[in-house]
Amino acid sequence: MTTVIFVHGTGIREREYNETFQIIEQKIHAQRPDIKVSPCLWGVLGAKFNDNRASVPLDDATLALSQGEEDADIVLWGQLYRDPLYELRLLSLKPIESENPFGEEPGDILQSRVASLTPTSQLQAKLQEAGIAEVFEPAREAVIHSEPYQRALLTVSESDLSEYYAPIARAIVAQAMFISEQQEKFPPILTDAQLRDKVVELPLVST
Repeated sequence: MTTVIFVHGTGIREREYNETFQIIEQKIHAQRPDIKVSPCLWGVLGAKFNDNRASVPLDDATLALSQGEEDADIVLWGQLYRDPLYELRLLSLKPIESENPFGEEPGDILQSRVASLTPTSQLQAKLQEAGIAEVFEPAREAVIHSEPYQRALLTVSESDLSEYYAPIARAIVAQAMFISEQQEKFPPILTDAQLRDKVVELPLVST
């Protein structure tokens, strides 16, 4: 008799594994009832990355020397998975803009937009699909109260205000993914880059 063994990946807990195993077994038996499907749950307690994914090879060490836009995106997210505030730390290194004694600073405007965002129904639906709806607000709070974010606000000018939206959106989504892993959850966004990018493309910052 032919046997199919289902081996899970990292981060999977027993409950999620059993649910997936049942689906796989049903699908296989629908086509080939003679095939035996056997589980292989290595590590009943599951697995998780320690030390900010220190065991994962650096992305730039595994890519070709000539990188296209897709490769650059892989490298960027590789950094964000290890440190959700990575881009904000880079922005915080820019020169601090001079204070405006006559009006609101660009950084204040940006902070107001980030803090006042009310997710649209489209964004809420996409967050639900991605499995991070419950951790979206904690993720946003963690980002806007972080030192790199506060320092990055000081470097914002009126001319490049819109350039900060995407890095902040990526930081919030990466932080939500990080929180999910800390909670030992395994939402779809962790393994679906296209879904992740669709979430980021929606307005996570009020404009």
